[in-house]
Amino acid sequence: MLISNFRDFEGDQPNLSLNQETSRLVKRFFISDTISGIDSQGGYVAGDKSPLYIRYAKSVKLRVQLSSDVEEHILTPLLYLDFEERPVNTINAASTTQISYFVDYFEDVKNIKNDLIGIFVTANIIVLAIVIVRIYNWIKHNPPSVL
Repeated sequence: MLISNFRDFEGDQPNLSLNQETSRLVKRFFISDTISGIDSQGGYVAGDKSPLYIRYAKSVKLRVQLSSDVEEHILTPLLYLDFEERPVNTINAASTTQISYFVDYFEDVKNIKNDLIGIFVTANIIVLAIVIVRIYNWIKHNPPSVL
C-alpha cells in the first residue's frame, strides 16, 4: 500500500511523487482512526479521554495491472491511500465529507501497439501486391495501341 501523504520520523514525505520505485510502501492501513487523536498518554486504555481529531482515508484507489508477459495474469495490486484529519470540535450530526473509492484496471499497451503496427504493415503489403497484380492484368488485356 502506498500512502500518498505519508511522513516518516524525520518529517519527510517520500511518497509525494507517487513513484512506485522510490516510494515507501506500508503493510497495514485503516479507514478511520480516533485512537491516534487522543492527546494524553494512556488515555485510550483508561477510556476517559476523547480524541482531539479523527483521521480517515479521504481517497482510496486500487490499481490492478495485467501482466504483459504472461497471459491472464496480474501484477501485484497496489492500493493508494490519501488520509485527512479533522478536529473533533468541527464535526456535528450534519457534517459530511467527500470520500472517493476508485479501481484502476489496465494493461500495458506496448505489446498491443507492436501488434497493431505489424497488422498495418502486413495489410499495406497485401494491398500493394493486389494493386500490382491488377495493373499487370489490365496491361496484359489492354495492350498499348500502335499508331
